Amino acid sequence: NTYSFNCRKFTNLYNKIASQLKDDNTLVVAKLDTSVNEISDVKYSNPIDIRIYQKGRKTSPIVYDGDQDEQSILKFIRQNTGLFSNMQQSI
Repeated sequence: NTYSFNCRKFTNLYNKIASQLKDDNTLVVAKLDTSVNEISDVKYSNPIDIRIYQKGRKTSPIVYDGDQDEQSILKFIRQNTGLFSNMQQSI
């Protein structure tokens, strides 16, 4: 079904992005399967939901609603975390 296809496709993308960010000790990249994990007070609008929870602001995440491609997601992360300041600005 479409849900399974989209989740598998995103898992590959997630793994690529997580691999690029794995050495940054200021960022935790986590994958949560909401079909088997429930978090009180958190509502998800899509099966695939990307959020940034900033330190000290865990109740007000920054929700990503852009294209689901590597460059767009990395740009969102860079803009909202300050990461990649010494990397190419074209990300």
